[in-house]
Amino acid sequence: MADHNHQVDKPMMPFSVPDLLKLVKDLLARFVQRDVVESLVTCSDVIGFDTNDIGKHCSAIELRFSADKIISSDNFKNKKVSHRDMLGVRTHAKSVLKAMCKELLQKSPISYPVAQALSCLDPRNMAGSPAQCKTMMRCLLKAVFLLKQTVMRSCNSLITSLTRV
Repeated sequence: MADHNHQVDKPMMPFSVPDLLKLVKDLLARFVQRDVVESLVTCSDVIGFDTNDIGKHCSAIELRFSADKIISSDNFKNKKVSHRDMLGVRTHAKSVLKAMCKELLQKSPISYPVAQALSCLDPRNMAGSPAQCKTMMRCLLKAVFLLKQTVMRSCNSLITSLTRV
């Protein structure tokens, strides 16, 4: 079943950065050591992670349930695939995952501070960590002001109303 969470006619930017961050971390978890992935907490941590650092990679790539089921099936075992060929498949899968992570980190909104700050408008974040949302809102207002999209008076009134909440 396809995921249609982001196929709507409404602005979705406040929700996209956290979802992209989760996607990248899930992809990294397939070939990077678990403790390393768990240490990637902030957007900056994930953006700064070097996918080419082999010392942080797992010894074997995790193909997950569907691929493992196919590999362990009797039909697949009858084809007599060599260990060398299987290693080639795993190596190729790892290089594809590395390339996907690199492209997502370089070309998606996850690397833009304004897009990261927009996640403060997500009600889940507002309820879960209001102090962090206030900080992110200040960053967002600063960026909007520097781009000359609003006047200082409007930013000040928004910041004042935030401190009352």
